[in-house]
Amino acid sequence: MRSRILSGGGNVYAASKRLSEELVAFAAKQCPNIRFLVARFFNVYGPGETNPHLIADILGALAAGHDLSLGSLEPRRDYVYVTDVVDALIRLGGYAGSRPVFNVGTGQGSSAKDIVQQLERILKRQIKFVVDPAKVRRVDRQSLVADATLATVDLQWTAKIPLDEGLRNMLAMTGIV
Repeated sequence: MRSRILSGGGNVYAASKRLSEELVAFAAKQCPNIRFLVARFFNVYGPGETNPHLIADILGALAAGHDLSLGSLEPRRDYVYVTDVVDALIRLGGYAGSRPVFNVGTGQGSSAKDIVQQLERILKRQIKFVVDPAKVRRVDRQSLVADATLATVDLQWTAKIPLDEGLRNMLAMTGIV
């Protein structure tokens, strides 16, 4: 089991996610009368965000009137709005098929630079930012985007809120616009 767990490429976060899925699979074998399903959430954002992630950090800085301090600008991530995640979980709760793991994401990748540019279009102003070397990850995948095909096919689920609409919602909720 050790070699499979460490196949996260030296990334502790990836290895922990892999180990968690292996533990769920192990539990499913030990408890055949209990149904176990895994939802792999990509970068969830929306109202009530408590984790310090890119979008929450950017909006917090904008609300405080600060310039942005960002890490790497180019890696692309899949940002999925919280109401889409809730919809996926509701559908997963009613799922009767045999597939145990589903990706929950939009299938679209956006970089930090893309998000800043979208916010500039929405706000109709330039946003000042600097790249902070302390925030640049030593190891970072250039693209981490969901393939949610199985969720689309088996759960009849697809994300409905595009990033620009989600950002508009967040800006309105934070009082920035």
